[in-house]
Parts: sequence; C-alpha cells; structure tokens
Amino acid sequence: MRKRSEPAESPEELREKIIGFGEHSGRKSFYPELRERLFTLERFRSLLDHTHDAIFVTEVAGERVADVNQAACRMLECTRQQLMGLSIREISPALADLIAEARNGQVVTSLCARSGHRVPVEATVAIGGGAAGRDAVIVARDVSERRRAEQAVERSRQGLARLAEASLSVMSRTDPEGLLQGLSEAALALTGARMTACGHGLLTGQPLLVGSARAPGMPVNPPGMLFQVIRGGVYMELLEGAESIRLTDEQLRAHPRWWGLPDRHAPIRGLLGARLLGRSGRSVGMILATDKEGGDFNEEDESLLKQLATVASLALQHVEARISLEEADRRKNQFLAVLSHELRNPLAPIRNSLYVLDRAEPGGEQARRAQAVIDRQVAHMTRLVDDLLDVTRISRGKIQLQRETLDFADVTRRAAEDHLSAFVTSGVELEIAIPESPVRIDGDRTRVAQVIGNLLQNAWRFTPSGGRVSVSVEVDETPGQAIARVRDTGAGIAPEMLPRLFEPFMQADTTLDRSKGGLGLGLALVKGLVEMHGGTVSVESEGLGRGAEFAVRFPLEVAQRVADAPRSLVPVGGARRVLVIEDNVDAAESLREVLEFGGHLVEVAYTGAAGIEGARAFRPDVILCDIGLPGMDGYEVARTIRSDPQLRDTTLVALTGYAAPDDVAKAREAGFDLHVAKPPSMEEIQQAVSLRSPERRAAGLPSTGP
Repeated sequence: MRKRSEPAESPEELREKIIGFGEHSGRKSFYPELRERLFTLERFRSLLDHTHDAIFVTEVAGERVADVNQAACRMLECTRQQLMGLSIREISPALADLIAEARNGQVVTSLCARSGHRVPVEATVAIGGGAAGRDAVIVARDVSERRRAEQAVERSRQGLARLAEASLSVMSRTDPEGLLQGLSEAALALTGARMTACGHGLLTGQPLLVGSARAPGMPVNPPGMLFQVIRGGVYMELLEGAESIRLTDEQLRAHPRWWGLPDRHAPIRGLLGARLLGRSGRSVGMILATDKEGGDFNEEDESLLKQLATVASLALQHVEARISLEEADRRKNQFLAVLSHELRNPLAPIRNSLYVLDRAEPGGEQARRAQAVIDRQVAHMTRLVDDLLDVTRISRGKIQLQRETLDFADVTRRAAEDHLSAFVTSGVELEIAIPESPVRIDGDRTRVAQVIGNLLQNAWRFTPSGGRVSVSVEVDETPGQAIARVRDTGAGIAPEMLPRLFEPFMQADTTLDRSKGGLGLGLALVKGLVEMHGGTVSVESEGLGRGAEFAVRFPLEVAQRVADAPRSLVPVGGARRVLVIEDNVDAAESLREVLEFGGHLVEVAYTGAAGIEGARAFRPDVILCDIGLPGMDGYEVARTIRSDPQLRDTTLVALTGYAAPDDVAKAREAGFDLHVAKPPSMEEIQQAVSLRSPERRAAGLPSTGP
C-alpha cells in the first residue's frame, strides 16, 4: 500500500493498474463501474487544471504536497513532479502555520517561486478528513494585477495631492515673475527632478520672463544661460505645437536638435517638458525639468507636469488679464486727467478774449485778435470732441465709409499742403515727395485725408524747430498696395512704447506741462480708419531722439469704379424765416444773432411744444431743431410738423450732438431733411438755412456731421 507521504498516482497510472488487475484476475464484471469512476476522476482533474487559481493538496501531519493543478505549477515555475512531496512550509510559512493548527482560514501572503520571485496571493485553507488521515486543500489566487492597480491608484492619489499642492502654490502668486518662479519650484517637487526652468512671453523666440529652481547641491546656472535659442533647441517642439516632450538622456543627446550646452551651463540628464498656452490657444512658453532622482521620467511624471502646465497657463492668463485691466484703468484715469486739462486749456483764452471783446473798440485790432483766438480755441475743442466721437464710433463699428475711387497721391498732397503753414510757423522743414501720376484706391476721401493729417500733426508735434519731416507716396505692385510714409527727425519712440502706440489714450508725452497736447487718440484713429479700408499701419523708431517713421498701406483699386455723383443741393437766395428750437438758452440766442447778421428773420423756442406752437404761428421756411429737448424730443417735433399740412414743406434741420449713423437714420425716419452735428461751422449753418425742402426730401437725408 502507498504511504501517504508518497506522491499520489495520476489518473493515467491508476487506469493502467486497474485494467492490468482485471485482465490478470479474469474479473471483468466490475469494469464498467471502475471505468465510470475513472472518467469522473479524469474530468475532475481536467477541471482543476483549467482553473486560474492554484490548488495544492497537502497532508495535515506531514505538510507534504500530495497533489497540485497546472495553475500551481505555472505560479511556482515548477513541474508537477517537482512539487509533489515538497513541504508547504518551503512555499509559504503562513499557509504551513494554518495547516499545522489544523484549522480552516484565509490568509494574504506570498508564495516563493522557483526563481526566487514571490507571488502575492489570497489563499483559502480547507481541512478535510478520511480513513487514511487528514488532508488540507489550499486554493491560492494571484493578486499581482490587483496589487499593481492599487499601487497605481495610490501613486495617482499621491500625485494628485502633490499636483493640488503645487497648483495652489502657483495660483497664489499675483505677478508673472513670482508665478513663474512658483511654477518652477512646484515642478521640481512634483516630478522629482533636480532642476527645472520655465519661460513665458516669447520675443523672437527668446522668453521675456523666466523662472528656475534646483535641488540642494545642484550647481547654479549663470544669468542668461537658460533658453538660448541662437541655434534652436529640443524644447522648441513645445513652441511649435507639441503638448509635451519626454526624453531619456540617450534620446536627448541623439535628438536632431540637440546641440549641447552653453559654457558654464549646469549639467542635465534627460528632459521632460510641457507647453504653456495663451488665451488664443497658442504656445507662449514652456516648463522644463531634468535630472530625475532615481531614474528616468515616466508617463506619470509627464501627465502630472502637463496638468500643472494647464493650471499655470490659466493662472498666467488670469494674471495677464488683471494686469491688462489695471493698465486700462490707469490709462483711463490718466486720460480723464488729460481730457480735463485739454478742455480747460482753451477755456482760459476764450474767457480772456471775451473780456477783451467786451472792452475793445468794435472792429479794432484788439477785437480782431480776440476773435481770432476764440476761433482757434473753438476749432481746437471741436477737434478734441470729434476725435473722441470717432474713436467711439470705430470701436462700435458705427462709422460708415463713403467710398469712391480716389487718387491717393492727390489726397496725400492736399493734406500735406493744408498742414504746411503749421510746419513753417514751427520752423520745421516739410518735404513732399509724391508722384504726379494717380494712385487709385477705393476709399473715403475725408477719412483718408484725416489719416494723413493725423500722421502729419503727430510728426509736427514731436519734431523740434530745425528738424525735418517728409511725406512720400509709393506703390508696391506685388501685394497691390499704395503706401504713404511720414518720417521725422524728432523725439523718437522708446522700444517699450512701440507695441502699444496705436492703442487709445496711449501717449508718449507724459510730462506735466503737456507741451505736445492732444488726447492720445490720433494714432488710434489712424489705425482704426486704415483697417476699415482693409489696410495696415506700422511704425519704426531706433529709440528716443532718433526720429520715427509711420507707414500706412491701402489696397490698390483693382477695378475702376464710377463714383456716385453727389446729390445736388438747390440754394435759395435772400433772407429766410428761421425758427430755432433749442433748450440751451445761450446756444439758442447766439445762433439767433448769427442768423440775424445774415439778414434772416429769426424766432426762438426753448421746448418742443413751444416750437410746434411757434411754427404754426410764425410759418418758418426753415426750422433748426435740437434732438435732446425736455419733454417732447426733436424726433417727435419733426413727426408732428410733418403731419401738419401747412408745415409739411418746411425745411427741417436736426442740429444736434447725436451724430452717429444710427442717429442720422432716426432723424430721416422722423422727417428731418438735413442732419448737422454740433458744433456747426458758419458755412454749415448758412448752407442749411439756404436749402429748399422738396429737393432735399426727394434726394434723401444727408448729414454734414463727421
């Protein structure tokens, strides 16, 4: 009889012995029963061998392995013959202790494979009994994958905790320099690197702001050693669209863009990097890490650094937006102070001149000088207000260009001639180099002249006596552009001012005396008007005291178009009956006196209701009506007058400060014949009073406003 310590017979061995015994003894009657039991045993053995859990059958007393399945063989890297008779204590002392105590139970332990590798398992021990003694059945499940998953989850949890801590550290910084420094320090702790660096705000490929951090004992990089792009670099991939890069040291030095390190640069080993994004979604910087402690950077390090870079990008965008808002608020406050100064300045000479007019001999030299002063200062204030309105209209898309085919060279020449006297008076030489041949563009004549005029005024203001300003026109056939250049030998422009020079309220002259004047709107108007024509504007300067050159480019006219003929205006000679409806008493009475000087018969009303009553009694030829009247506004006045059969042929003129295109359209709908923006020139007033209604109404509503 086989001893229990001996290996159990296999089903194949047992089958051969049974068959041999039957044939030897001649007893074949028990074959079917034995054969059925044998097949049952074989099916059970096949079932055990196909399970994924390792199964061991051992003696309770001797702790010897009596039987195993194929999964146990695979787990321990042994054959069945090698495991049979082996002590279970050699495989797992914890399982052996349970068996020795002859008790059922579960244990989490590890089994030692033949190679020495330990396999983590969850094992269940069941103690059985029988006539020949007691056996223990051990079912062991490999939990290696679960352990790895749990470890990955724990690493991820720890990584996210580190990321959260690093993100809070980055988000707490309120200035770009401090934020980049915090980002470098956070990346150092997050990835286990020994050196990190980040750059942001690229100018010709070179970061304007940098931050760096290093582990204790790492050498310091001298200033200017980080992010040298003279010959390009591996990290340039991040600026060209790559979300991240991860290279071993071998891969780094074999990279086609690797060109070594500058002299005195700290040594590096491997590279991990992630890009920083701006509000446009384009790369504006990067964060780099190198020399990881204990090996190479892995996928987890790369993922964490990418997430940190995302947080840092948002933080940088937030900081930039806040700084931009603060700068806009500062410029707004500065603009309001400048506006107050610029509007107050003309008031002093106007008041002084009024004092002189009150005391000087009428028509005398003193009176004429005082009148000239008032005229100049009013014109100056009008230009200030017009500039403000134009900037507002451009920003809101309210300006409508009156396009026509025009000679750009001729418009530029006339604008230069109009400003020539200012240059002569200031002792500044104005050179005009404009071809005689026409340069055709499709544009608004008035607005194009305004662009050239603003550039010339800017050059005149900032060029001292004895300096020189030149204006030229040329044609670039390749892109199809007409180009006007205004060069000066004046004050020049500081490099930091160049990118913001065309922003509203941006001024180079910030001195207390404001000797150059202006609101800082002229160049913003130039940019807006040129871009509305589909053109561009640029500026170049070598620095303060080196002069500047402005260039505007307009698309050349491709197909010559016939400009719309201007509407004909039919003047009526002689004195006219004029009703002025204006709630500002000074404005109404002064306008009355101006019109009476022209020989017209004038009545004044200060409200809309009084104006309608006066119109029915006075029967005027022309009504000059304000829009912003108390109670009944000017639109309602116009509608009421148009509904009166006795007044419907009266010429209605809107004389108002509401001068946007929408305001002109509303005036037309209300029944006005003409729209004149305040303050009107004497010529505009005379023209408005001299026009007859039927022709104006048939032609549609023009506007003499800006």
